[in-house]
Amino acid sequence: RGETVYNEGDTGQSMFRVDDDGGEFEVSHKNVAVHKYVSGDSFGESSLLFDRPRSSTVTCVSKVCRLHEMKGSDFLALLESSPEMAQSLRDMCRKRLLKKAVKQYSLSIKRGLSNEDIVAAFHDADIDHNGSLSLEELRRLI
Repeated sequence: RGETVYNEGDTGQSMFRVDDDGGEFEVSHKNVAVHKYVSGDSFGESSLLFDRPRSSTVTCVSKVCRLHEMKGSDFLALLESSPEMAQSLRDMCRKRLLKKAVKQYSLSIKRGLSNEDIVAAFHDADIDHNGSLSLEELRRLI
């Protein structure tokens, strides 16, 4: 409990998967807890895929936590062998980054992190109310 997997801003060296019955990991951005990873969840691949610093801090919050680690070089070699998998993972990571941005925006306008709050924050960011975010609306959000 309390052990940090990595800190926001760190250079990504690996990605991780929470083992079955591997405990619970808290994910925080700018010292605000925004969600948790549990058995079967994977994380850490965004910084490897996009060659960016870690976008969050991940900390064990259970009595016992267990992870599988895949080194970045192995992960990238796997992606080179399967362009379809690489594209799928990039899309998943982009969705996670967008969700993170919406959560941060929600907190910045004094909303919470419930699904209803996140949906309301998205609608607030949708200035022209067309149901999607333009590039400019997305830039404001991020």
